[in-house]
Amino acid sequence: MRKVRGPLTAPASPSRTLSDYLDMATRHRLLLIGATVAGMAVGGIYTGLAPREYQSQTQVLVAPTGAETSVVAQSRSKTEINLDTEAQLVTSTAVAKLAAKTLGVKSRDAATLAGEVEVSVPPNTSILTIAFTADSPAGARDGAEAFADAYLVNRVETAKNRLAEQMDVVDGELAGLEAERGRLTQELSKLDESDFDYVVVKNSRGAVDSEITEWTSLKAQLTSASSAVSAGRVISEPRLPQSASSPKPLVAVAGGTLLGALAGVSVASVRQRFAARVWHASDVSRRCDVDVIAVVHRDIEIKTNDVFAAFSPGGRVFGRLRNEVVAALGPAPHRVIVVAGVSSGSASSVCAANLAAALARAGSPSVAVAAHPSGPFTVTSLLDAPAVPGLSDVFADRSDLARATHRAARHPLLDVVGPGGCGTATGPSRDTIAKVYSQLRDRASYVVVDAPPMTVSADAQLLAADADAVLIAVECGKDKVEDVAEAVQAMHRIDAPLLGAVALPRMPAPTDEPEAPTRRGITSESSRRTVTTVRDERVRRGRPPTPRRRGGGSGGGMPTGDDRPTDMIPVVEDDDPLEAIGDRRDER
Repeated sequence: MRKVRGPLTAPASPSRTLSDYLDMATRHRLLLIGATVAGMAVGGIYTGLAPREYQSQTQVLVAPTGAETSVVAQSRSKTEINLDTEAQLVTSTAVAKLAAKTLGVKSRDAATLAGEVEVSVPPNTSILTIAFTADSPAGARDGAEAFADAYLVNRVETAKNRLAEQMDVVDGELAGLEAERGRLTQELSKLDESDFDYVVVKNSRGAVDSEITEWTSLKAQLTSASSAVSAGRVISEPRLPQSASSPKPLVAVAGGTLLGALAGVSVASVRQRFAARVWHASDVSRRCDVDVIAVVHRDIEIKTNDVFAAFSPGGRVFGRLRNEVVAALGPAPHRVIVVAGVSSGSASSVCAANLAAALARAGSPSVAVAAHPSGPFTVTSLLDAPAVPGLSDVFADRSDLARATHRAARHPLLDVVGPGGCGTATGPSRDTIAKVYSQLRDRASYVVVDAPPMTVSADAQLLAADADAVLIAVECGKDKVEDVAEAVQAMHRIDAPLLGAVALPRMPAPTDEPEAPTRRGITSESSRRTVTTVRDERVRRGRPPTPRRRGGGSGGGMPTGDDRPTDMIPVVEDDDPLEAIGDRRDER
């Protein structure tokens, strides 16, 4: 049964960590530095080329004029004057025209002139701060002085006009009362003191006289107030500015630097989002139409000679991956899981070896099959198992599966089938793979196959065709988006049960130091030295060396670990120093 129980669910967009952003900044460092320097330069150029502006300030103490008839509630000062209203009056058209006349500016430019004025009110005061901006120090000083004087003049004129209006009202009332008094006096002269109406008319004239007295007193007050109108005074004369208020070099350079840095970050983000390569796990789910079910973050160091420990950060990642894969496959045992890479490298080998180790740690007998031996480090090097005899020898009928299966170091429930050393002109057939899968299922509960990269060989599709689950190992920073998308579509075209993708950081470069001998006694390097010794011995004894086979690369068939047939390591005579090695291989 090939089909999995159901698709795995995963976050649509894996979250980014600080290391991801630092990595992006490192990769785009030239862009970020260039944009920041360019922004700084633009700020400096703007400082040098922008027109200079100068600002001068004056302060006016606002006093009651005596013409106020009411108190405006909720004023910002404790006086009966609303300074917020007075601040707006400073920039009014009437004040601007008076200031323009003082400065010798045409009245039609008064609105433009008023736009250069800024008025502020210090808290809990009766003071207006009037600032004027001009292109010269003298113009700024004269403008501030002109607007302060114009505001005071306009306020005095407004107060006098209001008092004059009140005076007109009083004069009108007095005229009416005087006329009424004259009529009553004339009527009183016609009456005799003994008449009853005489007293009434006399009392009426007395009431009119009282009103005339009151209105006369009010007129005297208005006359006195009109002659003593005071709108306020300038308490701080405007000064000649010593330096320009704009542009400010520090602000311009800092602002240009910040804008340049932001522009650089924006461009870097766009490049990151639409980059040709996969740089983050979110690129896989967003651009390649496949869920990411496990992410090995960049801050986790990839081991080149061993799998992750069970409780290490990397081990926990593959432990969760094991649980999700087992849940997706269902309760039935004997499942084959194919892990395929995208481009040449060891991403699939790291994923397959660690997944197999995680399954074995959980108590499930497992087999790791190295069908991709051409990376810098392979399943056999990660699990410390011999590479030959292996899978290619089984495919070529040069060895049986039992002899090609080796026990992994430090994992008693994990066996390893190495890549083998037999090169063939053609790859294995699907029937052969199905037969091998059947034998492997009889030996273990889970079989994890490390398939060749999809851009290097078509064998990954062949291996995935009869598998129960398929994982695609994506190496961030190396694999291209189009290659990952093509690998996903290739699995869909053969109806392979694709569970999702595993995102890994870029694999470390292999070291040049020779490998230490393993518990099996022979490493890949020592095997090559042994083969060379055997070939030299065969030539010394007069026997022709066995020809090396070609075609072990990505072109024809399965790639090989060291490009040599299995029968190149024969058992030699008793007096040969390599006899012990041949005996140990026969025993296994």
